[in-house]
Amino acid sequence: DSTLERMCGVNLNIRELTLDEIQSYPIVAGSKVNKYGKQVMPSLDQYLQLLSRYSGIYAVIEIKENNLSDEDATRIKNEIYYYGMKDRTFIISSNQSSLLKLQSIDTK
Repeated sequence: DSTLERMCGVNLNIRELTLDEIQSYPIVAGSKVNKYGKQVMPSLDQYLQLLSRYSGIYAVIEIKENNLSDEDATRIKNEIYYYGMKDRTFIISSNQSSLLKLQSIDTK
């Protein structure tokens, strides 16, 4: 999504917000959202850190960016490797060039 409208009920463009601003809006939509109390959108770091604690759980990361920068692709790959999630992460995208860019990044 390009805005927070569907998940948080506010029509704000995600690209124009900082992480702190995004996380100031609670998630108000979703399956059983009221069951979990106040939830906010996690950062990629928070998401991978949480999933890395549990064996057998896979991360799914959807890249919606059409022109993923080299810097962003490297950051994503580095975080996946940092948390030991290399073999437990699926990256999906409708944009082939973003997937190819991520595939080409050599992370050691």
